[in-house]
Amino acid sequence: MIFVDAQVCAVYDHSMSIGIEVQTIFYREVGPDYTLDDHEHKLYQWYACLQGEVTHNVNGKDYVLKPEQSLLIPPLAKRSPFSSGKAPGYIVALFESGSLSLDDYPEGVLDTPESLRLDLFALVNELKKPGGGDSVILCHTLLVRLLIGLRRSVRNRYSSSRLSPLNAGVRGAVVEDADAFMQANCHRPLSREDVARSVNYSAPHLARIFKSVTGITPGQRLKDIRIMKAKSLLLDSTMSITRIAGELGLSSFSHFSHVFREETGMTPGEYRRSGGRIYQGE
Repeated sequence: MIFVDAQVCAVYDHSMSIGIEVQTIFYREVGPDYTLDDHEHKLYQWYACLQGEVTHNVNGKDYVLKPEQSLLIPPLAKRSPFSSGKAPGYIVALFESGSLSLDDYPEGVLDTPESLRLDLFALVNELKKPGGGDSVILCHTLLVRLLIGLRRSVRNRYSSSRLSPLNAGVRGAVVEDADAFMQANCHRPLSREDVARSVNYSAPHLARIFKSVTGITPGQRLKDIRIMKAKSLLLDSTMSITRIAGELGLSSFSHFSHVFREETGMTPGEYRRSGGRIYQGE
């Protein structure tokens, strides 16, 4: 069963097992005053930070998560997450380990290696905007991919790049290079041709490769990068909205406002005044 509303996009399924048995997985964005009281779960909890910053106190020890960092919390551990001053966006997954043994999973905060970044972003996009009746399968598969890849990246920095058919070989390398180019140049106007030239492909060819690997187009990925940066600037700086539009390589305030509202359902001003509450926490 997939549950979606204007406040939170989540996937729930109790019947499927792909190495693990997922009870729930969701993505949320909350304000800088985010905090939850001390609690515990009978299941494993994977918590990944996508934007802002959040501290997790687990059994009396603090773990600070910054963007693209995650933490696996074992069953029955006491935990209490709270914002470190920057409004966080995060993924939570609760699951039983099933046939995937996690007894030797690395303790502490894990950085997302380059080879897993696209899978992490693909999971966020699917949770925010489920693409169809196969969303449950895709989300669970991406979660398993991330859990295995993170563990292997600690064991062997070279093995994780060969794990997933999504990122295998030349296609994955091309997509990662194009993504890195967009990340580094999102402050200036970019056309499809600019991105394609950065990896020596034609724009249509790159679009086909990019979508086959990530499920989205380079244009949508560039928009996602800009929206994430915009959210950080709106909440963590005093820049005017017009200046933020310029920092994102967008042509005007009105263009920025239109793009931001199309993606979030709020104007940049409304988002700033709300303290970043689009996907509300519990």
